[in-house]
Amino acid sequence: MARHSGSDRDLAIYEAQRAHELELNKATAAFEHAVSSPLFLLNGGAAVAFLTLLGAVSAPDSTLALRVEFVAPAVFAWVLGLTAGAACVGFGYRAQREFTKAVSFRRRHFERALVDRSPLDLGPLAEADELMRAGKRMQRWWWRMYVVSLAFFVVGVAVATLAVVRLPS
Repeated sequence: MARHSGSDRDLAIYEAQRAHELELNKATAAFEHAVSSPLFLLNGGAAVAFLTLLGAVSAPDSTLALRVEFVAPAVFAWVLGLTAGAACVGFGYRAQREFTKAVSFRRRHFERALVDRSPLDLGPLAEADELMRAGKRMQRWWWRMYVVSLAFFVVGVAVATLAVVRLPS
């Protein structure tokens, strides 16, 4: 294995940091799309399907009846699920943003050391560590909102199931 001079090693560290930062930026964009779709499709789709079913139940020849006291709570649960889904996306984005800022801070720190040809001082990286901790806090809120959104979907389905009953023959 070839030994690298200090500047070659520093350049390799910088290139690795920069590549990681670019991948993290791509992940931030992909994350928002990948996570938001299921939450919005589940809650929004359930609300639309349920409202469509209500139209069919209202038909004069329907063998189903509607218990109106359960209609609004079911739709409201899905609206809350959509709201939690939106919060989930916001927290997810903020988490990824904090992670990106931390990596960017580290990269700029390495760049300064390379340009100044000074030894790498790891002391100022405490700010990057704090940004990573902030990202992890946002990530925990993201997970909570994800679970809340799914829970509202399930509650909406349970309540909607109570809203539609079969008429006696």
